[in-house]
Amino acid sequence: MRPAEPLITPESCYYNYEPSKLARDYWLYPLCAGDFTYQPGYHLERANYDSWLLEVILSGSAEIETEGRAFQAHPGDVVLLDCHKPHGYQSSEGWRALWVHFDGVSARGYAEGIVRHGPVIDHPG
Repeated sequence: MRPAEPLITPESCYYNYEPSKLARDYWLYPLCAGDFTYQPGYHLERANYDSWLLEVILSGSAEIETEGRAFQAHPGDVVLLDCHKPHGYQSSEGWRALWVHFDGVSARGYAEGIVRHGPVIDHPG
């Protein structure tokens, strides 16, 4: 599918997924995934989006906001964001990212163990 949201390029695309009952009961599963190029000035704020977001920054940079703190994400960085909490992301220069919103019975345990020091996992180098 193509996004209709302003400041996301028309070449961007995403896919929705409906997990089976078995997946919902036992596993991690994707809800939607995409390849987006966000144009300069893009900004999003949410109070809640019932999932986790895993995003790989391919180019540009983004500012990630969660729990009253801001983090910078650059090419090669991975963002793992708890979207159940108020959050946002923006960029004055724009960025391209591969992303997936996911959930599952074990999602919270995995994700909280990974992001206890912040939502951005730096790419060394």
